[in-house]
Amino acid sequence: MRAFLAEILDGCPVADEAVLIADELASNAVRHSNSGKPGGRFTVRVEVHKPDYLWVEVEDEGSRPDARQASGGQGVAGSNPAVPTQLRGLIRSAGRPFQRSWDHQMAYPEPVGLP
Repeated sequence: MRAFLAEILDGCPVADEAVLIADELASNAVRHSNSGKPGGRFTVRVEVHKPDYLWVEVEDEGSRPDARQASGGQGVAGSNPAVPTQLRGLIRSAGRPFQRSWDHQMAYPEPVGLP
């Protein structure tokens, strides 16, 4: 997945960050949701909105009962242990009974003017 995203985002000013975040979210989808069970799936979506921002989303197949109990049933990324500490507060979560979606919007850097 990393190589595919890197290829399609080649030349994007926030490509490295997008690949890292998508990879972390996909990894967590497999580790902490039903997506990691046999036959499980997750979906990665990326939208490029030039020249303003890039949006990345990973949708999984929902929490395992033990993972939901461990997180106190919380669907907020800022407090959910399934989200890496360095990304907490940056990731939004939207939960449905058997699906979760984690997304992040990355603003493009301001252009640097020539002297």
